[in-house]
Amino acid sequence: MKKSLFGLSAKVAMAVLAVCSFVLTSCYEKQAPSPKADPVYYVVGTVYDATTSEAISATVTVNSNAVTVSGGSFITKVNGAGAVTVTAEAEGYISVSRTVQVVPADYNQISVTTADIAMVPEGVELPEAGVVPANMTAEELINNFGFPEGTEVDEDGLIHVAHVLDIETHDGHVMSHTKLPYEVKDVYFEGYISDFKSNDPVVNQIMVIAGNGYLNSGLAGAEFADFGTKELKETVNKEGNCLLNVTVCHDFSQWILTYVFDGVVYTANCVKAESTTVVPNYDTHDSHDSHDNHGGNDSHDGHDGHNGHGGTNAGGGVVDPE
Repeated sequence: MKKSLFGLSAKVAMAVLAVCSFVLTSCYEKQAPSPKADPVYYVVGTVYDATTSEAISATVTVNSNAVTVSGGSFITKVNGAGAVTVTAEAEGYISVSRTVQVVPADYNQISVTTADIAMVPEGVELPEAGVVPANMTAEELINNFGFPEGTEVDEDGLIHVAHVLDIETHDGHVMSHTKLPYEVKDVYFEGYISDFKSNDPVVNQIMVIAGNGYLNSGLAGAEFADFGTKELKETVNKEGNCLLNVTVCHDFSQWILTYVFDGVVYTANCVKAESTTVVPNYDTHDSHDSHDNHGGNDSHDGHDGHNGHGGTNAGGGVVDPE
């Protein structure tokens, strides 16, 4: 029987690293604003009881530095991309230490890497189960899990969901650009979802425990809308570039969980939250110098006025002078 929760660390690390080249070339077009700001990196997560999927209080360190845990969740800045070790300890549970790969980001971008942890109560052993990467298509994810239209799956099976946030003022009007600092308001995801169904409550409970333990996360439900979310707020464009909008790209891994009970093989498709990248999109030609919102002509140049709403806004923000 296994107590270790570390079986997927290497696989997930490789998966998350593979996301980067897709994210920076497919979800959005890279641009080169001037001046440039270094990317900002966060590691976030929730500590779960592996037997119940409930968030629990724990002592968490990231690279040996203590972080604040509230309601079982934590968020902390890290110095850059690469390997980060997250450790959780709680009374009555087996201690857990896992390594995640913080997703690289380009200049002016924000990288948020999810590092959920599932803790097994002392005296409880994880059921023997197997977890391997899945290969569901975007169509299957949309039809079976309710993923939004436009979902993409790369050649490694990693899932990408992107949306564009318009630039909004405090009163909700949309502008085509701004040179002021801008507060992005959106969410990042946590936990995992699964399509497993059984009429046997014992089998259901075993599969939940196995999924939590081997995916090192907490079961959120069976639909995309069931994913846990936490607020993401960050100010971009402090350098005064010509900001057009912001793309937010969420990345997920997919897995097949297998368990044998009384000679019957049970399987489940699982989708796990991995990372979120915030990408400001700029007008690099800087053609708005005489009409930007530092000027006084913003509603008359055809650029900064109230030009109607653009694409779907899952989050938003406000122009935030600093």
